[in-house]
Formats: sequence, C-alpha cells, structure tokens
Amino acid sequence: MLPPKSGASSELNYCLQLANKKKYEETINCLEAFKSRHPGSEASAEADLLIADSYFRDKDYLLAGESYRAFLEEHPSHPKSDYAYYKGGLSYLNEVPKKIGRDQQYLDLAVKNLEYLVNFFPNSPYHRLGSELYRQARTKQAKKNFYIGRFYYKYGEYRASIPRFVEVVNHYPGLGFDEKSLYYAVVAYNKLNLKEQAQKALSFFEERYPQSSWLKKAKGRT
Repeated sequence: MLPPKSGASSELNYCLQLANKKKYEETINCLEAFKSRHPGSEASAEADLLIADSYFRDKDYLLAGESYRAFLEEHPSHPKSDYAYYKGGLSYLNEVPKKIGRDQQYLDLAVKNLEYLVNFFPNSPYHRLGSELYRQARTKQAKKNFYIGRFYYKYGEYRASIPRFVEVVNHYPGLGFDEKSLYYAVVAYNKLNLKEQAQKALSFFEERYPQSSWLKKAKGRT
C-alpha cells in the first residue's frame, strides 16, 4: 500500500497509521515507497529506522537487527544512533536461543551493539537498559565458553578445555563463572601433568578468591 502524495510529513504519518494497526508488511512497503519519493532526506532516514522498528514489532528480530545495522551504516551520526544501537543489540539478543547448547551465532553481534551504546552514549536514555542487556549478553558469552570447556573436559580433552576456562577468567570476570573455570583449569593442568601451570593457576585463584569453596576443591585435587 502506497502513501498518497501529500507531502513528507503526511505521507510518513500515513505509514505510521498502518504500523499502529499492526499491518507491518504494509507498513514496510509504505515506508519503502516513501523513501523512493524522498531520497536522501531527513525523513527518509527516519523511514529507515521505522522499517527496522516494524520488523522488531513483528518479532522478526533477525531482519530487525540487520535493518538497525544498515541504518547505522547509512546514518552513523544520526541523533537516534543510540536508539538504533540499543534496539539492534536487543534484536540480536532476542534471536539467541535460550539453551546455551544451541547455535549462539548472533550473540557477538548483540554484544557489539550494546557495548558501543554503553561506551559511547553515557547520557543516552537507553544507557541503563542497554547496560543491563550488555551484562546479560556477556554472561551468555561467559556461559557459552564455560559450557564448551566443560564439554571438552568431560570427554578428557583437557588441552582443548583449558583455553575456554582461561577465556572466561580473563575476559568475563564477575559474571558467575570465574571460580568454576579456575577450578577446572587447575584440575585440567594437573591431569596433563603440567604442574607449574597448575600451581600458577592455583596461586592466582587463591589471590583472587581466597574464600571460594571451589578453591578448597581445587586444593584437594592437587
């Protein structure tokens, strides 16, 4: 459905009325037609963002995320860039399966968007929500690395498991997986008879988490 030619503001409102009626496919077609009539205009940039919003409201999160990313590539200095980073991050995060053992390919894109929002838009009204989502997404990353490390460990692939545990400790501190990762790293080093590395990991563990129950378990395995 095409907006009647009645000026940019009226035409854009016409498309928005379709969105309010939850006619998202028609909304997107309307906005695309609007863009072709007003190429390069400020209103056209607004239409790009509204297209992404329409995909999001229709729960097509992957297309929404890609549309927010396209908007930011096309309009990197737009006043609503912070919003696009927030919604882009949320879109990709919504596309990530809840079960950590399933494909997590969009998790890194979620983190990238939210990290940019948190670091470069401290005064944004989306900063607080974005920070919470950023922590959620990084926790998922930590959990993913720990899950893979445990998988290798379970099947005796200790050399393959160690880098995953080290990754969690070095890059995802304070997200709930540090102590368990250090424990399994210490034990994996010992199982490989790498006594010096095991002792270094144990010393680091004791320095960082002296009261940890996992530290006591690690000492019991050395």
